Amino acid sequence: MILDDLFGEILTPSGQPGPLHKAYERAVEGIGHAMLGAGLVSLLGVWGLLPGMAVAVAYWWIKERGDLKRGGSWADGAEDMLLVWLGAFYGPWWWPLVILAVGGYLMVMGAIRET
Repeated sequence: MILDDLFGEILTPSGQPGPLHKAYERAVEGIGHAMLGAGLVSLLGVWGLLPGMAVAVAYWWIKERGDLKRGGSWADGAEDMLLVWLGAFYGPWWWPLVILAVGGYLMVMGAIRET
């Protein structure tokens, strides 16, 4: 069952990657991108839709555009940018729940692809 495999991956010590390591890594990186967005808007002292969009576009321009030149994919860059933008909504009570749900979604979707 996929949930058994996912929880098995979460409970596996570092350095001993299991069969769903890539899915777990993708989820953690996604949450990291959201945390980056939250940190950037916090440093700027602005939150919300438009400031978040500006931070996400700047992130894509600085980081993901270069990844495309090095062989990265548009889909990965768009996902990362979207997560940075989602991170820009940091503050409300629902934010941590949404970020964890998105991380769970990324992990499940990655596990489905791997199995």
